[in-house]
Amino acid sequence: MKPWEQSPKPPRRTAPVMVQWYRPLDARLPGESLQAYRAFLAYLTHGSIRRAADALGRPGSRSTFERWSKRWRWPFRKDDILRRHAGAWADLAEFEERHELEASGDLDELVDRQLRARIEIGEPRLERKMLDAILRRAGDTDETRPG
Repeated sequence: MKPWEQSPKPPRRTAPVMVQWYRPLDARLPGESLQAYRAFLAYLTHGSIRRAADALGRPGSRSTFERWSKRWRWPFRKDDILRRHAGAWADLAEFEERHELEASGDLDELVDRQLRARIEIGEPRLERKMLDAILRRAGDTDETRPG
């Protein structure tokens, strides 16, 4: 039978797993093996694939780690995690400055301050960004388009 005479591929039995856009990138991704996720956590901790492989006692498996790094987008996930954490700490610093607070020595108080900073500073900033995006899209109507 010739290729153009063959019937099309049968439909998939299951739909591919979709990653939600709000899923944190430091969580294990759907389809990511536990070994690959542990290697990713070691990569986050140690900063490089070579040091992560050495730390896990698997220096010969660097090529496996490099393959996982590409497949599961380790550098992108690491950058996103660092950016998110830096934003949270910046919100905390702004909160402490706004309320003229000293640095906290108590962990419970620090966690409480981080939560309050997120509510008071972080979320309104995100709401402003969303509102700006909506207004930009609203400005792009049929009336403003050429032609």
